[in-house]
Amino acid sequence: MKLSSSRRGISEIISALLVVCITVSAATLLGAYASGLMGSLQKQVNQPYTEQLTLDYYSWLCSPTCNSGPTVVIRNDGAAQITLGDFYVQGVSIPTANINHNTNCGSFPSLSVQNTCQLTLLIPSTLTATSGIAYIVKVVATDGTIFTFSCIAGTWT
Repeated sequence: MKLSSSRRGISEIISALLVVCITVSAATLLGAYASGLMGSLQKQVNQPYTEQLTLDYYSWLCSPTCNSGPTVVIRNDGAAQITLGDFYVQGVSIPTANINHNTNCGSFPSLSVQNTCQLTLLIPSTLTATSGIAYIVKVVATDGTIFTFSCIAGTWT
């Protein structure tokens, strides 16, 4: 069977040029898409949270029972003043009368930026603490921000 010479395909040079052009345009489109995506991912995000409360130190010594409650030193590490509202130990509310604070707390319950405050939380009789068990200490600010810490009865850090 003889092939007809009148039916010719695209020359090899033109086909190679077409492949190169398609590859370059695809790479250009992909590069433009990736740079736009990376630019949007690398934008600086404004931090909406300005309140941050850290636990510097706690002491919850048991002699012989652990029902005196923990003594905590908290620090306002955020960028705004925090007004402390409610306190909880293992989900049990601590009445304001059962919270002793030292004179370094400033205008308690407000805690200014980079200020520390030492608080002794006297737990009510409805909660019996056991030495060696971790209890969740929760501090709720008046604006609803919740800060949680874990304190082990019978230890200090």
